[in-house]
Amino acid sequence: MSLTIAVPKETEPGENRVALVPKEVGRLAESGMSVVVESGVGLGADYRDRGYEKAGALVVTETAALYEKADVI
Repeated sequence: MSLTIAVPKETEPGENRVALVPKEVGRLAESGMSVVVESGVGLGADYRDRGYEKAGALVVTETAALYEKADVI
């Protein structure tokens, strides 16, 4: 069983930080973990969904789906 890490978008207006960047998604994926991110999670920090996908994350558009898949948020 692999651990699934979920990363939701920030909800505070003007918040530009992101909890996980694509480079670190790749490292987690290489160690056998799964990563699920909410679409648009990195936009404030200039990271696009495609970068997360390329690194191995599953990008979901519905917040409920994000939480359903998560072992850790």
